[in-house]
Amino acid sequence: MIKYFLKNDYLKNILTIVGGVFFTQLLTILLSPVLTRLYSPDTFGIIAVFLSIVNVLSVIVTLRYESVIVIIDNDEEAKSLMGYLCFFIIFFASFFSLVIVITHLDLYLIFFQEEYLLWIYFIPLVISLNAFFYIFRNWLNRKKQFKGISLAGIYKSLTLNSLLVLGGFWSPTPWIFLMSNLAAQAIETLFLYFKIYQLDGGIFNGFNKFLGLEALKNFKNFPKYSLPADIINVYTSQNPIVLLTIFYGFTPVGFFSITQRVLGLPLKLISSSTLEVFKQKASEDFVTKGSCTEIFVKTFKYLAITAIIPTILIATFSPIIFELVFGLEWIQAGYFARYLSVMFFFQFTVSPLGFTLLISGKQKLNLIWQIGLLSITTLGLYLGYLSNSVDKSVFFYSISYSLMYIIYFFISYSSTTKKI
Repeated sequence: MIKYFLKNDYLKNILTIVGGVFFTQLLTILLSPVLTRLYSPDTFGIIAVFLSIVNVLSVIVTLRYESVIVIIDNDEEAKSLMGYLCFFIIFFASFFSLVIVITHLDLYLIFFQEEYLLWIYFIPLVISLNAFFYIFRNWLNRKKQFKGISLAGIYKSLTLNSLLVLGGFWSPTPWIFLMSNLAAQAIETLFLYFKIYQLDGGIFNGFNKFLGLEALKNFKNFPKYSLPADIINVYTSQNPIVLLTIFYGFTPVGFFSITQRVLGLPLKLISSSTLEVFKQKASEDFVTKGSCTEIFVKTFKYLAITAIIPTILIATFSPIIFELVFGLEWIQAGYFARYLSVMFFFQFTVSPLGFTLLISGKQKLNLIWQIGLLSITTLGLYLGYLSNSVDKSVFFYSISYSLMYIIYFFISYSSTTKKI
């Protein structure tokens, strides 16, 4: 079995990235009991709201052209496109900064307590770091530099968790969380940039403005359809944090956040790591063979087998485990984990496979599905609110999300073969 994995380049590439993710998430999980005893649920809730805003806005600045870097046939054209994306990031960061400067800070009280309103000034910086990370990672993905991508994640996790623990003993405030996340993202992004510099002389080496413009024109459906679809997708993932904050306050958001940190995020990162390899292989098969059905099915089986046992364990034992590991104060997070276990399974197994909608040119269909996902999951959260029950809000959110991902699986599978 081990020899089979080592001889299979596709599975070996997945394991290269997943190995790095496993290390980073093992560290995160091991240190989470320490962090939950240093920081309050409110603190976890406050940073979760900040990162939700950043994650949604980060999608906008590249207009979703970063996915084209992997798909496009010609290296020089892909490199030239990457150069334009760097200019886009600078433009949007400047625009967001201007908006923040000319608006009154009180407008942001809906998201932040008054003592943390200054956080709004950090948003353009963190957005820029995230966006540069996206395009650097996709270029290294194109060049099959999976080890470098994996190492970057390890360095980020070491930086983040070390600063959170040390800062927590010194001054366990939300400001420590903010600065730790800022430093960790800077480390990851800079590491990827230096890998590119070592590989082929930096992001502007070989830049051709005409080829870059041609790529922007040829793949205009990405900002037209993929951008709104991905904005909706990212917001949908942050929607419970936003609505739970509005409906119930920061404490339930803190419980939801720790659930995502120790369960949802590791599963999501392994899934996204698989996506990095799946994107390259599926794109290659779709172009050369006219179909990526084989790699689609293989990837789904791998993800499903990986996820089934953890899902059963989470659904059965998570309240007990959360109370023992994180303390009695966090038992509610264990119930959240139980409610979300089915959603985690479908998100983990199906989400990477949706890339077939992009390589088959079905961005419009993806947009329609994303709108449906946001609508249905918002309704689930709201139905729980009508019952004045945060547990029902989380449970209905999980069920509605799972049903939509079952539909997504069949849509994605139908897109694995070129239509003649």
